[in-house]
Amino acid sequence: MENNFKIVCSGFIKFFILVLLALLFLSIVYSVTYYDISHTGVISDSSLTEALQESLLFSSICIYVYIVKRYYAKGLILVAGFLICMLIREWDVVFDDLLFHGAWKYLAVPSAVLSCYIALRNGKDKIIYDLACFMQKKAYNILLLGITVVLVISRILGMRILLVLFSNISFNQGLKNFLEEGSELFGYLIIFYASLMFFWEYRQLEK
Repeated sequence: MENNFKIVCSGFIKFFILVLLALLFLSIVYSVTYYDISHTGVISDSSLTEALQESLLFSSICIYVYIVKRYYAKGLILVAGFLICMLIREWDVVFDDLLFHGAWKYLAVPSAVLSCYIALRNGKDKIIYDLACFMQKKAYNILLLGITVVLVISRILGMRILLVLFSNISFNQGLKNFLEEGSELFGYLIIFYASLMFFWEYRQLEK
């Protein structure tokens, strides 16, 4: 009975922690996107929102690279490589200006291939073992949620055809930017939080 009571209390505590985190993340999203829209009327590729998204993604990549080196979790090179491809996609405008339109694709594909090659050098069994350990961490489901928000939900919320459907032909471009970029920023905050959780969980292995 006492053990069950502790489980229930722990469950409620986790719930309230997640609620507070969600409120914190949403306050960041609202503050940053409001700043951009109020100053320029739109969330551009050079906006504070975009800069924060890219910074969070870059920081997450650094965390996984550190885990790979510090804990010899070579399978996580695939995770880092996947996030690197996402970062390259976020920098598509930069590559369009420096190189040519759509250049990010020709950088993302070699990055994905290179990360797979580096991981496979340690053997298939090592990759499977590292990924199995990775997917058993508590942070894994949170990471999946963040990636889903970025790659799926933000794209759906930003679809012009849906906004037109619900706004009777005319709609505010600023609202479209907020829905798409705001939800994307929310997803990157979740990904960064999951990365910090992974870092903490791997640190626990040393104790």
